Amino acid sequence: MTFSKQVKQEISSLSPKIKNCCAYSFLYGMTFPCVPGEESYKVKTTFAENAKDLNDKMKSLLFKIENGYVVEKGKILIRKGVVRCSTIAEIAKNVFKCSRCKEHFIRGLFFSCGTISSPEKDHRLDLNFANMDHAYETLNYFLDNSLKFNVTK
Repeated sequence: MTFSKQVKQEISSLSPKIKNCCAYSFLYGMTFPCVPGEESYKVKTTFAENAKDLNDKMKSLLFKIENGYVVEKGKILIRKGVVRCSTIAEIAKNVFKCSRCKEHFIRGLFFSCGTISSPEKDHRLDLNFANMDHAYETLNYFLDNSLKFNVTK
């Protein structure tokens, strides 16, 4: 198993004690880099096969709507009604209700579109976005939060 998959496995096992707002921020982070389809957000992740193993807190959020998500062929399809966010590439900061929400948002981003190299190698985190608007919005968000981030095509 790659180092990236190990990190994603750890991220996907959220504590059952996590607040609802933080679990929602994680879900928002998962869907933010996605281009929405007509009825769902297509989250392409190398870890889709384990998406059904997300803890009970996440499942309860995803199943507030019947069939809130489906896992198929390396993709997680999350129905639009589960996540109420804008279709424009702007991070809705009103989603972050407590001091830990931003951390969970970044975890969700990484879960859906990130890879990370092993610490023994040059440490590097990559996030792959469907469009450049999402990449630049994330760049600005990271810079506002004192995190170094570069955009490449």
